[in-house]
Amino acid sequence: MNRRERNPTQLEARVESYWLENSHSLTNLTDHLGRPVEVVYGGRRSPGAGPDIEDAIISFDGGPALVGDLEVHVDPNDWFRHGHDGDSAYSRVVLHVAWSEPGPEFKGPPTIALDSKISIRDLPARGNPVSGGDWPCVDNFRSAGRNPVVTMLALQGWQRVLEKSYACEADVEVASEDQVFYGRVLDALGYSQNREPFRALAKLLTWETLKSFAGPGTEQLLVAESVMFGTAGLLPVQRAGDDGPYCDDEQSKRLAGIWETLSFPSLDPEAWRFHGVRPGNWPTRRIAAACRIFSTHLHRSPSEALLKSAADAIQRGAPEYLEKPFLAPVTPGDYWAKRIDFGRQTQTSSAALLGTSRAREIVVNVAMPMAVCMARSRGDDSLIASLQDLYFSIGPVSSNRLTRYMASLTGAVEFEGVSRAARQQGMLNIYRRWCRTKSCRDCAAGHHGAENLLLAAELCSKGAR
Repeated sequence: MNRRERNPTQLEARVESYWLENSHSLTNLTDHLGRPVEVVYGGRRSPGAGPDIEDAIISFDGGPALVGDLEVHVDPNDWFRHGHDGDSAYSRVVLHVAWSEPGPEFKGPPTIALDSKISIRDLPARGNPVSGGDWPCVDNFRSAGRNPVVTMLALQGWQRVLEKSYACEADVEVASEDQVFYGRVLDALGYSQNREPFRALAKLLTWETLKSFAGPGTEQLLVAESVMFGTAGLLPVQRAGDDGPYCDDEQSKRLAGIWETLSFPSLDPEAWRFHGVRPGNWPTRRIAAACRIFSTHLHRSPSEALLKSAADAIQRGAPEYLEKPFLAPVTPGDYWAKRIDFGRQTQTSSAALLGTSRAREIVVNVAMPMAVCMARSRGDDSLIASLQDLYFSIGPVSSNRLTRYMASLTGAVEFEGVSRAARQQGMLNIYRRWCRTKSCRDCAAGHHGAENLLLAAELCSKGAR
């Protein structure tokens, strides 16, 4: 065995790459408990901390297919050495893939060993990128060509908007349109790491309460900041240590003074996550953005302001008019223009607390579904049709690990314009409805893909996007 093979980290990466490339062809697998293991889908590489592989589909002893995570080790006892047994991030692991056989006393998750199935020479030379695999959508997309593919993806994206609009409709049964829209905007500002505390903030500080403080004036914005930061538990005085507040600049003192006059409950500061979050996305900066969003364009009635922005965007044929309320612009002298937290300055100044890309994502995931929900509640089918046209015209959005995975898996990455918002959302819809569980037989791009792409080709010939 050469030095590379003796290096556990490199060998682990090689085992992981082999599994992702070849798990579908492995037969007669059994776990350390003696149960037959069927690999329906080997999963896809995880992007960061936590288990190595996610969304694998595994069946034990002919039982139901389980969707979950996989962890890969050279030595199965690394499961305990690395502390995975007590880490909640690994609670969804359904199978442990090791190179070596576990001993008879092993008490970890169901484990299979590959050293009895293949030779170490069969492993790739290093942890290589993994190809998409042989799926029906690959041939369907390649045969159809660009226009039918991007049209079908856009239609799947619109289906995702409709499904989200029905979720909005259900929420409106128990809350006002303003509250539902306000809550969903805050949820979107939380990204993946701070969604739960932002949801809690929307419930604790309702729109009905915030609107009595919010407004376009400088003093109104200051009060809105005090109320929102205070309710979030993120004012410096609320995060004070034994030596007092870690920041006592003039802005912090003014906000604290206003907060002291109020009698509102607040969240635990520990509920918010800063570690592992890009500083530009820290919750303090996102709360500052929320204050500006709801104190300017949306301060009277967020839902009615949304419909007005949608009408302007439709009339002008310019979806950026729908993005404008969510940009949260700041002037050079604004406290948050050069800060990521109280007392934490940056070297460069920002013109807006949210970039165009993030504002566009809020439009796609929150504003558009909410506008469709409101149009449907008013019986305005014409507005829904116009919103659909507007949606198809929205430009590119930032890719994420799921859209990159789907574009690579299906081969759509080769098609120009696949990064436009509707098409990216279409890939997410296909992934969440069918591809996560590899339900190719039911998938709009799989066994039904050929007929759906033919329909899309007909729509293309009639001038549809």
